[in-house]
Amino acid sequence: MLGKHYHVRITRPIGTYSQTLGRAYEVNYADVEGLRGFQEDTKDVYIVGIERPVKTFDGQCIAILSRKDGSKALVLSPAHKKLIETEIRALLEFAEGKEPYEIECKYECSCGAVVFFVGESGVKYLLIKNRRSAHWGFPKGHMEAGEDEEATALREIREETGVEVTLLPGFREKSIYDIQSWIQKKVIFFLAEAKDTRMRRQQEEIDACYWLTYEEAMRGLHFEKDKRVLRNARLFLRQHGVRA
Repeated sequence: MLGKHYHVRITRPIGTYSQTLGRAYEVNYADVEGLRGFQEDTKDVYIVGIERPVKTFDGQCIAILSRKDGSKALVLSPAHKKLIETEIRALLEFAEGKEPYEIECKYECSCGAVVFFVGESGVKYLLIKNRRSAHWGFPKGHMEAGEDEEATALREIREETGVEVTLLPGFREKSIYDIQSWIQKKVIFFLAEAKDTRMRRQQEEIDACYWLTYEEAMRGLHFEKDKRVLRNARLFLRQHGVRA
């Protein structure tokens, strides 16, 4: 259902008071009864990305909530609104509260960095191999609530490798690609200088991590989008006086 377009009739517009919730609806809401294409266990439809009450809505499904009781909810938004998990959870907290639920999202955002160290033997770059992937890459991970892109990158580097770094201003690379054709992934990479080469990898998540020369790192990377990021990082360093 992710990415599928639906036309819905709004039954509880923004501002409608709910006796059950004890507060007003903060997003538009539609019942699923009579709508074609919805599974029987789907009980709710939330419309996000619109800040005014509406009577009807045409949009795409950008998330599916799965609750502990087995029921589901769909989240629809306008086509130009690419909201990620943390944003959706914040918008629906008024209705879903703190109860845990799983969420499958059409749009994902991860942040990480090209980590480098300048030593006596020259510049080395840090590559990692995640247990969930067959390929080498850079430290990165999903954004969490309350984080900006830089905070996510710093946290993920620290959690995955234990390396203490400083982000260099002025470098930001973006990659966008599809996963299994219906999920769109955006990855933001920064450039981070390590204070030293000491590492403490996150063993439950990371198989291995190595410091490599530029040539070694380029040979180790599988995806062209990652090679492009590394090439641009090296160029940036050279333009700023680092013999990378």
